[in-house]
Amino acid sequence: MKKSRKIVLTLIASACIMASACSSEQKTQRDVYSSKDACANDWGSSECEQDSTGRGYYGPHYYYYGGRPWYFPRGYETPVETRPTQGAYNMQPGMSSSHAVSSFSSSRTVRGGFGGSSLFHGGVSE
Repeated sequence: MKKSRKIVLTLIASACIMASACSSEQKTQRDVYSSKDACANDWGSSECEQDSTGRGYYGPHYYYYGGRPWYFPRGYETPVETRPTQGAYNMQPGMSSSHAVSSFSSSRTVRGGFGGSSLFHGGVSE
């Protein structure tokens, strides 16, 4: 029986179109803290990084989905939902942490993947 190359090419073309269609800009927020302890209270100490002046700390990039903040852990490109043990878990949409001294917004490109919710599985670039 002869294999059809037309089906394989159609599947490859469909996958390429679907992969490019799953990209979107995600508006994120990032809080600034006066101390590492204040940042660690919300995100855990491994998620806090010192700013360039050495006087403050940044928490991770995060955004709200389903009423909860999702954040991008340091060194990872895939967002994860906050856990009940993190202070950030109780943060509400439109608000920043009460421990933060300020916050700022930015955008990240979120690329979807296959399986599960495409928004939360895939690569991210700044």
